[in-house]
Amino acid sequence: MRTKSIFQRSTLAMLALLGGAPILLGGAGPVLADPPDRVGRLSYVEGTVSLHGADQDQWSPATPNFPVTSGYSFWTEPNSRAEIEIGAAELRMDQATEVDVDRLDDSGTQIALEQGAINLHLNSLPQGGMVVSTPRGSVTVMEPGTYHIDAGHSNGDAAPDPVQVTVLEGKAQLDGPRSTLEVQPGETAIESGDPTSFTLTEGNATAFDDWALSREKNERVYAAAPTNSPTITWNTPPASSPPSETLRYVSPETTGYQDLDTNGRWDTAADYGPVWYPTQVAVDWAPYRYGHWAYVLPWGWTWIDDAPWGFAPFHYGRWVQIHDRWGWCPGEIVQRPVYAPALVAFIGGPDFGISISVGSIFAAVGWVPLAPHEVFHPYYHTSDDYVRRVNITNVNKT
Repeated sequence: MRTKSIFQRSTLAMLALLGGAPILLGGAGPVLADPPDRVGRLSYVEGTVSLHGADQDQWSPATPNFPVTSGYSFWTEPNSRAEIEIGAAELRMDQATEVDVDRLDDSGTQIALEQGAINLHLNSLPQGGMVVSTPRGSVTVMEPGTYHIDAGHSNGDAAPDPVQVTVLEGKAQLDGPRSTLEVQPGETAIESGDPTSFTLTEGNATAFDDWALSREKNERVYAAAPTNSPTITWNTPPASSPPSETLRYVSPETTGYQDLDTNGRWDTAADYGPVWYPTQVAVDWAPYRYGHWAYVLPWGWTWIDDAPWGFAPFHYGRWVQIHDRWGWCPGEIVQRPVYAPALVAFIGGPDFGISISVGSIFAAVGWVPLAPHEVFHPYYHTSDDYVRRVNITNVNKT
């Protein structure tokens, strides 16, 4: 591995990012609970999209590849759209839509749709299930499939708009203040009135749903609902695609896997197993060189890569240079891979060595990517069990 040139370039990038000031990592303080294993990713931005965390009171421009976790909110301006991936689940936001991530951890996914519309596509139900709350009630996703949920828009002091839930594929349960309704494929449930009542109508895909369908990559797209259910009419007929090659080598709970098939190729190396090589990168490209650092709670400093595919290879697995070419090694397939903010070793500190010690404070002026079999030492407070789990795909013993 060529670490010298990466260190030199990374040091300059880090100092430029911080105006010449070093990053302070770690820090003394009370022992905190382990951060969540699961995380989402802002995978696509079209137009003007903003976000803010639970510890922030101002909106800021959203950056692709930003990690999505509990407490974050997202807003799309008119004529704008966004996409969030959470493992094998994809949530797409239409224009003028606000989404709050109430909970995203190992126990479940709870999304609040304050206004606007979303399209949910799930290849499998996420761990702990998925619930979407609206101003009039909640929607529980009961099966893998595709769902359109429209919460309407704010009307000031007037009654909220009707909530519409369309099951394009799958099955959902709509819970109102006084009653519950199960929505089958091909149906649209409308929740309105005061007191709230339900109305069932025939479901149809919208132009937004067609756009969402066109965004689906490297996965099998179902052209119709089950044979015993009404068929959904799409404005743009969906085209079937072969199963993702990437899912032969990584778990579908690896957030960001969807972009790897179309941006690289897989091969096998004798010492490392399956290796993914990015294509169409700069001649001097190297991992953790083109991007920036952001402070994201509860982990702390987090790498945000510039590449459209730059999420999974920087938060799972390891990098290695084979025949002067960088490749990503996902390691052993596990059912629930653990997200890491950046799989690097920081360089700096009083002795200017590669040193990361939980609970210590030191100034990092550079970083190098970890290679296969090298242990990732979290620079944030964790338990010993977390250290084992975050390394288990690439290290047998920690």
